Amino acid sequence: MPINDSWDEGYTSDEVYTYGYYHQLNPIQFKLNFLAHNLAFPKIKTACELGFGQGVSINMHAVSSDVQWYGNDFFPDQVTFAQNFASKSKTNIHLYDDSFEEFLKRDDLPQFDYIAIHGIWSWITDENKEHIVEFVRKKLATGGILYISYNTLPGFCKAMQLREMLSQFNVNCQAQNISSKDKVDRSLNFVEDLFKLSPDVCAHNAKIFETINDLKTQDHNYLAHEYLNQNWDPMYFHEFAKYIEKAKVSYVCGANIIDSMDLVNFSEQNKELFKTINNPILIETAKDFIENRQFRCDIWVKGKVSLSETDKKEALNDLSFILIGNLDEINKEHKGNSASVDLSKILEPMLLILKDKKVHTFSELLKATTSHKFNYNDTLLAIESLVSQNVLFVTHKVSNDVAKRAKKLNDFILSSQFMNSKIVTLACPLIGGALNFNLLTQLYFLAYKKYGAKITPDNIIEFINTKLSIKDLTLSKKGVPLDKNADKESIIRDEASKFRENLPLYRTLEMIE
Repeated sequence: MPINDSWDEGYTSDEVYTYGYYHQLNPIQFKLNFLAHNLAFPKIKTACELGFGQGVSINMHAVSSDVQWYGNDFFPDQVTFAQNFASKSKTNIHLYDDSFEEFLKRDDLPQFDYIAIHGIWSWITDENKEHIVEFVRKKLATGGILYISYNTLPGFCKAMQLREMLSQFNVNCQAQNISSKDKVDRSLNFVEDLFKLSPDVCAHNAKIFETINDLKTQDHNYLAHEYLNQNWDPMYFHEFAKYIEKAKVSYVCGANIIDSMDLVNFSEQNKELFKTINNPILIETAKDFIENRQFRCDIWVKGKVSLSETDKKEALNDLSFILIGNLDEINKEHKGNSASVDLSKILEPMLLILKDKKVHTFSELLKATTSHKFNYNDTLLAIESLVSQNVLFVTHKVSNDVAKRAKKLNDFILSSQFMNSKIVTLACPLIGGALNFNLLTQLYFLAYKKYGAKITPDNIIEFINTKLSIKDLTLSKKGVPLDKNADKESIIRDEASKFRENLPLYRTLEMIE
């Protein structure tokens, strides 16, 4: 039987995908991207994620907003997990195990204001690419947003040699009923031995063995999906643009705001070259060559609504933010690929306001910076820098129903942590998405759930030691296990103090009562 007659259509299906949360899919955070490019941000009432994997991201976005979410993934095990996950918060979310072709043919789907497609475009057949383009053309509402990510060229040119041999060895030289871990290990070992006997390949790809050793340390389920699929198709930006233009969408910008910061990403010579190019698609391709980019996360829209400078400033003034990171984590010199800019002077008055970890509007921050002789564009650049560092987030209004659902889901994640420690994410309604927390911090949340306002460093230490002993877990610092009780207690106490300091922030974020 030809391999494409199988239901999985050549996509690795013997192991489930990872349980990660991908914050760049969060449409609430795109408000700043749109306004920074003088575009109106559309109202999002309905949204869809194609190929949602384990469904962590779609669940977090559904539970943290009033947006009605739909999605598909053609692996039944993953859809079942996502549906069970959604049931814990009583979130009204519509999840299907349809193929892209089947999902396209459904007659019970609404028009979507937002469609997200993360990390699947490069690993599917040409036929499925056409189904996705037709889905976007048919189901994305006028004015709607498309988010899509994919492996790109020229950054992946050298990796194509490695990937091709990994995939071919997997298909032709090993039993398909063994685990993904064994498949990945054996494939990597084969390719490593092969390249040791290929001096010309090594001469043109000096870091090949460094890459192989790095891959050996990564999550093997992820590597199986990334490298062992039948289909793998990195493409240049202009090639992708030819596909997606059939859906009547136009390019806006990168989803990660740092990608749009030309001031630090490109030299003056680069920017002079861009001025000679009239085509915006070719400009993006040229940028990919200059940066040797491997991966793109992009925002497209079906019908741009341009704003006058006055309307843009009015909309920006109403935009609200919250500082989540600690002040000592903030890099006040923003470094790009080609230059850096010292933001310490403008950040000083801004952080004086933001450090209370409450919601503040752009106009509040602008008032503080203009009093120190900084202008509108300076303020916008500083905000973009903080956002790109994942310490500052756009906020939105949270209904009581959303807050209740999110807390219910967080309670489930925390209470089941020792049954399934794969999810390191908690819903965060104020920013319309979620944040990642390591196991130790999740234990602090559990301790707070038990002790409430009576929580102290001493009862936290007792609680965590008990939990760690039940699962026979040990704490480590920089990868080194802490054998001494004194060292372990010191870390728990220090981190517990930071957690208690952040309790007001977690309440503001609508994560806890």
